[in-house]
Amino acid sequence: MSANQVSGVILLQTNYLYRFTSSEIELALTIANQTAIAVQNARLFAETVSLTEDLEKRVSQRTVELTREHHNTETLLAVITELSASLDINQVLNRTLSVLANAVAAEQSIIFLSRGGPLEVYFRSGGEHPAPDHAGPASPLEAEVAAVVFKSRQPVLVEDLSSDSRWQTRPLRPWLTAASWLRR
Repeated sequence: MSANQVSGVILLQTNYLYRFTSSEIELALTIANQTAIAVQNARLFAETVSLTEDLEKRVSQRTVELTREHHNTETLLAVITELSASLDINQVLNRTLSVLANAVAAEQSIIFLSRGGPLEVYFRSGGEHPAPDHAGPASPLEAEVAAVVFKSRQPVLVEDLSSDSRWQTRPLRPWLTAASWLRR
């Protein structure tokens, strides 16, 4: 017994007729109580180990989350710094795309603008267009993805184009797009 709760039974017996003495009974009760305490301590220790492991796992997960948020904050600060460093639109867009592409490990980045009409490629960096200010025409897929984002006003993340029904017939590259809205 431990804390007035029965946690097990110790059974002692002999193969012959015998009457246990009061000191033997007292010894058995003491050992039974000590055993119950040891069992409870072992359970508490196992629970402590389990809680410690769970806490360490949660701390590790939170550390990963905080590291990611720190990286995002640094990226945002870098973009803000670049945006405020110059009034030259090409320089601002070039540096912004460079910082953002580095932050998300993108190989190509494009800015589409709508000047009251259809979306047009305004600025492109990376990919098949090494010159950072080379606008060039949008591919059909680029135009289609940009139109979806522009229309829905929601970011689009496509991890695998082959499994996304909107673009299954297109080349397989991951895409992350986000709309930018300027309030007038």
